[in-house]
Amino acid sequence: MKKILLPAIICALIFSLPQFSSSQGILDRIKSKTKQRIDNKVDNAIDKGLDKVEDGTKEKKNSDGDVKVNNNTKVNEADNTKEKLTSGTPTLSTYSKFDFVPGEKVLVFEDFSQDAIGDFPAKWNTNGSGEVVTVDGQPGHWLMINKKGRFIPEYITSLPENFTFQFDLICNEKFNFYSNPLQLFFLTGSNDKKALEYSFIQIEKRSGVEIGVHPANAGSTGGTAYAKTFEDGEQGINNEVNTTQFNSNAGKTKVKVSIWRQKQRVRVYLNEEKVYDLPRAFAAGKTYSTVLFEIWSGMHNDVDRYLVNNIKLAVGAPDTRN
Repeated sequence: MKKILLPAIICALIFSLPQFSSSQGILDRIKSKTKQRIDNKVDNAIDKGLDKVEDGTKEKKNSDGDVKVNNNTKVNEADNTKEKLTSGTPTLSTYSKFDFVPGEKVLVFEDFSQDAIGDFPAKWNTNGSGEVVTVDGQPGHWLMINKKGRFIPEYITSLPENFTFQFDLICNEKFNFYSNPLQLFFLTGSNDKKALEYSFIQIEKRSGVEIGVHPANAGSTGGTAYAKTFEDGEQGINNEVNTTQFNSNAGKTKVKVSIWRQKQRVRVYLNEEKVYDLPRAFAAGKTYSTVLFEIWSGMHNDVDRYLVNNIKLAVGAPDTRN
């Protein structure tokens, strides 16, 4: 009996193998389809999550004041600028510094503290009129210049080859464009009465540097500065530039003027703005000894005026570029 059952069992198993194999294939296909469906659902969920993130970002940008470009396209201005900077467009950045170095050995300091209010300074000379005043909101005494004339500090009789010259300058608000600039001269020759004659530079064939400042340009957008040079009575450089440092129409009525001579070279600063750097301004081999302020032909009205204080002359550092 056992001999008959064993072959029967073996035959049954053999005949059931294809059916088992077929069932296994069905299971494998079910697993594969299930995995595919799960993957698709995960991908869809990720896509929806990304869409929400993008929508939230757009909503945040929209609340920050974006600029609408097309019907459905909005671009943040900062992002737009960043795209331009990173898209291969060349950019230009420049860097500079305030390189003025005041001289350490002070030769002259003038603040008019020894002069009485309403008087002309005792140690100055003029062919016009000026007076020492006080200024609301500013400390100390100031020399007010509001009429045509030349104004000479007689105690300055020699200028070093390397010097710095500084002073504070104030003007009134709404200074008229047609009123004259304040001029400053550094000249050869003496500062006696001949310096008060208006054609003395040409007649005496003097050499010198002239710096002028004005708080109102033609468009009322700023002020102006100009530079002129003379050698043996003949004019050389003559150039005018705009500046925003001295601008009465914008309330910038006070400025620090700084001049730095290094033999022939001169640099001129209004506050920390370098308005001139002239390598051949002072004539070589000349001795400079006179300083004077000037208003060439007066003011356009009775209101406009300049006020000067804190004049400092010091021995300056030499030019070390070479």
